[in-house]
Amino acid sequence: MTGCGRPLPPAPWRLCGPRWLGAQSLSDAIRKPLGRDATRAGVDRFLRDLVALDRGAIVIDLIYGLPGQTPQDVADDVRLCATLGLDGLDLYLLNLIPARRC
Repeated sequence: MTGCGRPLPPAPWRLCGPRWLGAQSLSDAIRKPLGRDATRAGVDRFLRDLVALDRGAIVIDLIYGLPGQTPQDVADDVRLCATLGLDGLDLYLLNLIPARRC
């Protein structure tokens, strides 16, 4: 998870209430290759605890089109997010741009 665009330990989040959290995906199989250590269950628990603090709007960012990701993975992520009491959910399409040589 990232908060405000950079990795943060959970303690400061309790104080400042970040506005958005970049999860990218909630699927364990998709998260692991992205270097995301938290499991789906861990992210679920963390977000529920964060929402329960009621210290500001909580919005999660997800990416679709990640390598190995299926439409079912995305649908499962959105369904889980709908149960969390979040203030918002942003979905972004992964767009890979080939590198150019100068």
